[in-house]
Amino acid sequence: MTANQRENWSKFTWRAGADWDLSPRNFMYASYETGFKAGGFFFE
Repeated sequence: MTANQRENWSKFTWRAGADWDLSPRNFMYASYETGFKAGGFFFE
């Protein structure tokens, strides 16, 4: 039995962030990002 195999080693990922100076003593920030675990085979 033969399986069709497809490799996948990369993917587009991104990160976004923002920061605010609320006052001279307070700072706030937030960020969101996607990730990808590289490597592996997909059997079809």
